[in-house]
Amino acid sequence: MDERHLTNVENEMRRGEERYGKFASGHEFMAVLQEEVTELWEDIRLTGYPSYHELVQVAAVALRAIHQYGGDDPDRFERERSDLFKNGKTAERTDA
Repeated sequence: MDERHLTNVENEMRRGEERYGKFASGHEFMAVLQEEVTELWEDIRLTGYPSYHELVQVAAVALRAIHQYGGDDPDRFERERSDLFKNGKTAERTDA
């Protein structure tokens, strides 16, 4: 994989973090991701091809969520999700 692509995604992720801070919730993350995917879809619909810029933004939003909710422990996602369902909770986490 070309390192330039990863660098572009990482730079976009950092710009998003600096400009908007952390996601307030999983719902906010999904709203932002949906917005970026919608913009990507519009490019595809109009031109037949995905925009590189929109692809980078979609990846950056996903990476921000991984960074925020997974941190240094990728297994944290599944543990916390499993704990919520075991305890009968479905409320959204607001801390990270």
